[in-house]
Amino acid sequence: MLIRIAHDFWPPDQGVAANILASFICFVIASLATYLVWPPLRRAVDAWVKAHLHEHRQAMDTHLAELHRKVDHIIEHSSEIPELPPKEEP
Repeated sequence: MLIRIAHDFWPPDQGVAANILASFICFVIASLATYLVWPPLRRAVDAWVKAHLHEHRQAMDTHLAELHRKVDHIIEHSSEIPELPPKEEP
């Protein structure tokens, strides 16, 4: 019993060459479209993220600064906590 993988798989005939050429042309068109569209799209996405997430970032920074002050206060007033190494400033 002979099992065929596909109609035009082997031996290569006219359909295989045409499919390979069509695939190559689609790849080239998609590559060019990506090359042309990606930089403006990336800049637009970056601008949107900066515009919409800026206030959230500020709120998070304020909250984290408050938490750091509380932790520092607890460390200063507790005798059970061992001495910590100095904080590195970013």
